[in-house]
Amino acid sequence: MTITPETWFSIGLTFLSTLAGGVITWIAAHKYYVRAAKEMESETKYVQNLLRISLQAMEDTKMVKLNRDASGKITGMVHEISAHAVITSSATATLSVSNASQEDLQLDNSELRPKHTEPS
Repeated sequence: MTITPETWFSIGLTFLSTLAGGVITWIAAHKYYVRAAKEMESETKYVQNLLRISLQAMEDTKMVKLNRDASGKITGMVHEISAHAVITSSATATLSVSNASQEDLQLDNSELRPKHTEPS
């Protein structure tokens, strides 16, 4: 099998077309991602500013205490909480005795217990 000059031309043209397509794609993608990175940086600065304003408002209303470094940059926050608990309990009981007389019961250690008697 012999490769003709037309076949070599076709192979070379395919290679060059693929290479050109790759370069064009890389240029377009590079421009897109550079622009997206700049937009993201701008959006990040905007959101950071809003967060700083929100945290400052929370500190002004004594909701949180902000930790700052030597330059005044916020490095964290302390949220102090407290709790108060009130516990109440009550109990009610009703004692019913059947088939026993008052003489058969005795009070022992604050409990009513039947008197043990030996059968005669």
